[in-house]
Amino acid sequence: MSDHLNEYAYYASLAGLDFSVFILDTKLKVEVRGYNDNLKTLTFKVFESLKTLKIREDRFLVFKQRVIVAIFSS
Repeated sequence: MSDHLNEYAYYASLAGLDFSVFILDTKLKVEVRGYNDNLKTLTFKVFESLKTLKIREDRFLVFKQRVIVAIFSS
């Protein structure tokens, strides 16, 4: 997923903005940080990118396994 968002990460860092997307237990957590009028635009771009994200099957299996482990270890 980070490969898909690297383009936005570079330009966001130049503008003093930052974001992260990660799996937390069984949820997808998105954090967008910074003090800039472009924060709204970055948030939109991140979510738009997530909507159109194409995940390879091998990567999906890794994410799936992480979620299964999180469910059964809680």
